[in-house]
Amino acid sequence: QLMEKGYAFSAVDQSRAIDYFNSAQEQQKENSILALQNYRAAFFYYPISSKINYALLEAYFKLEDFQSAYQQAIYLSKIEDVPARKKLRILIHTSLEADEFDATAMHCKEYLTLLKEDQLIQEIYSRLLSNDQVEELKYLFRRRK
Repeated sequence: QLMEKGYAFSAVDQSRAIDYFNSAQEQQKENSILALQNYRAAFFYYPISSKINYALLEAYFKLEDFQSAYQQAIYLSKIEDVPARKKLRILIHTSLEADEFDATAMHCKEYLTLLKEDQLIQEIYSRLLSNDQVEELKYLFRRRK
């Protein structure tokens, strides 16, 4: 919503976000829960940073909170400085992990309009449409990405 309304973030907001982000980076290996809290705080202060969004998405992934990771991917996809191909691959991967297969099919379809020759995404899309062992698709994506 903030991005759509053209909200301007102050230098103080950005500075706080950077402080929380740096703290999270330091804590990531030793305390993933505390790192996640700091990433969330950084996101609160500066939600339009692709770097913060991606780090938060990864933190959710590491904690196997795939629904939250997918929701974060949706937010990341709205940030303009992230290339469309990368946004869609992230959406495909996170929606698969979150068992959001209808959403995955939608993201695959959109991705294939950009890059028709991507065989992995073609296979995922085809198997989703035919309901062919869809639970296994996340493993296929992990091996080949």
